[in-house]
Amino acid sequence: MSDFYGLNFSTPSEDLIPPPSVVNDTHKQYSIAVASIVLGITTTFIAFARLGTRFASRTFGADDYAIIPATALYVAWIALAGYMNLNAGIGKPLWEITVGEYAIWYQCILAGLFLYPAMSASVRAAILLLYLRIFAKGSQHRTILLYILLALQGIYVIVFSILPAFVCHPADNVKYPLEHAKYCDDLYYAAIQTGLFSVSLGFDVVLLVVPIFWVLKLQLPLKKRIGLIVIFVLGAGVEWTTTSFQPSKSMYKSIRDIFASSPAVDEMKSMTAGTGIFTLQGISPGAVEPGKLRGGNALGLDPVAQSWFHTDIGWWFPDDDGTAHRAIRSLTDEVEGPAKTQGSYPPYIFMNDASIDQRVIEHYEHENVKKLKEAQNKYDPGAVVPGGFKLLNPAYTGHVLSTEHITMWLGSLVT
Repeated sequence: MSDFYGLNFSTPSEDLIPPPSVVNDTHKQYSIAVASIVLGITTTFIAFARLGTRFASRTFGADDYAIIPATALYVAWIALAGYMNLNAGIGKPLWEITVGEYAIWYQCILAGLFLYPAMSASVRAAILLLYLRIFAKGSQHRTILLYILLALQGIYVIVFSILPAFVCHPADNVKYPLEHAKYCDDLYYAAIQTGLFSVSLGFDVVLLVVPIFWVLKLQLPLKKRIGLIVIFVLGAGVEWTTTSFQPSKSMYKSIRDIFASSPAVDEMKSMTAGTGIFTLQGISPGAVEPGKLRGGNALGLDPVAQSWFHTDIGWWFPDDDGTAHRAIRSLTDEVEGPAKTQGSYPPYIFMNDASIDQRVIEHYEHENVKKLKEAQNKYDPGAVVPGGFKLLNPAYTGHVLSTEHITMWLGSLVT
């Protein structure tokens, strides 16, 4: 595991900076915790209000009964999220997080792997039962399809409730976060987490798309059909950008000042609704050196300590597409500026986090780009191979291409 991440656990513990032993929340930001708790309480209240109305009108159906466990599991999920946000050091500077807070965070993310399958499947089950009540009457094909999807929810819960049990051996070692590399398989955790959320997203896409086709076939005026589709579909956009820098006290101070005073941040705030985050992915020299020893690094990475800076922004409305793109690119350029000025800019762009118009391959070092161009001239002289980042990226056209449609299925609890 340590070899995979290029980490070196041979450093004597006495040479490491010890984490604090006393919890200090002086600089803790509570906005994420408050938003999570408030939204959870609001959604739960509305769900119970809907159940009360249905019960009073004596129209209680199978989907209403399914909402009860779905809501209970959702409350448990929100409680877990709230507990983690309040007690696991989230919202604090990294150097103020204690070992105990880190332990709570690690235990909570593993607990989330156990809880999420049952919670998400129960919500989808309630939605599928709603579809059965609305769309399946008189249609055997729709009925069969919806029952198959319900059965798949059961399989999904069974499979993804068992797999997390094997992350740590034995599972009790999750209590020791600083030693988890000895007992816990982070690659296995990452694989099942990716599988869990990928399968979950796949189900959500199916539940999003299926009713659209059925609504379009209803014998209703076009405006009403469009209105029903809007109820089932909620569009959203998301974009990300990245750059790199060598970590230093002055760079972190520059980043702090940029986020405190940048006009790009104010531009993000001007959007109708949305959210933004940034992350730092630390890369050690040990992650690069093995490639250098084996003939070179195809990405053009230098064997120096570096941080890959990633900014992500999400928004609700298409009118904000241009604003979002301009703001996130401007913010990334502002971070890249002091890195170049201070001589701490490793000219590398991490492809996975790059925006559609960032020139990724041009940052792979001159000799590597030269070899890629030679391969292109030999095998794809007409530059017709589709997909991915190109040796010469086209200019940005003004449309955000890296958009996703996100369905907030928990809102269907109150449909």
